[in-house]
Amino acid sequence: MESTSRFIGTLVRPELNADLTSIHRQLRSELNLKRKDMEVGIDPYGCGVLTTTEFRYQHSFEMSENHCDQLTQLRQVDDISDLNLLVTPEFESVFGNRFHGIEIDFGIEIEVEELIDAIEEMDDSDLNLDYNLEATQCNVELNGIPEVLSFEKHGIRLHNHRNVSSSQLIWNLKEFQTRLVSAFESAGIL
Repeated sequence: MESTSRFIGTLVRPELNADLTSIHRQLRSELNLKRKDMEVGIDPYGCGVLTTTEFRYQHSFEMSENHCDQLTQLRQVDDISDLNLLVTPEFESVFGNRFHGIEIDFGIEIEVEELIDAIEEMDDSDLNLDYNLEATQCNVELNGIPEVLSFEKHGIRLHNHRNVSSSQLIWNLKEFQTRLVSAFESAGIL
C-alpha cells in the first residue's frame, strides 16, 4: 500500500505544488502574512500542507475506496484560531468555493442517543433525521439547506457534495444551530 501511496504522491506532486504556491501567494497578498508566518510542505504520499499562525490548509489525494482507477481529492482547513476568519472577504478571496464541509470537535463526549431523542421530540416537519441502529451517529437534514449535519460521539460535521464557500458553510451551520438549539441544550452540547 505504501508503494501505491508513493506512486500517487509522485503523480499529484505538480498539482499540489501549484496549488500551495498559489495559496501561499494569495495569503501573502490578501491576509498580509509573511514568510515567517507560513510553513509549507509536501509529503511523498500525496499530501500538501500549508500551516499559518491562524490555521492549517491541507490538500491531499488518495485512491478512491470504491474505484481503484480514481483519486479522491480533499481540501481542508483546520486548527483555526478564530472562526470569524472563515467569513472575511480576504479569506473568501483566497479560498473561494473550495470546501465540502466543516468539522468541529467539541472536546467533550456527545450523548448521541439523547440528541436523537431530543430532535425527535421537536417533531419539526422541516427536519429529516437518520441514524444508525446503535444510535452512535446521526445525520440531520433541514429543508432549504443543501448540507447534511452529522453528529458523532466527539463532534459534528456539516458536509456538502459540491464545493462551497466557507461563509456559506458557517451561515448554514448557524441555521442548523438556530433550529436545533433546544435539542443541543438537552444533549449538553450548548
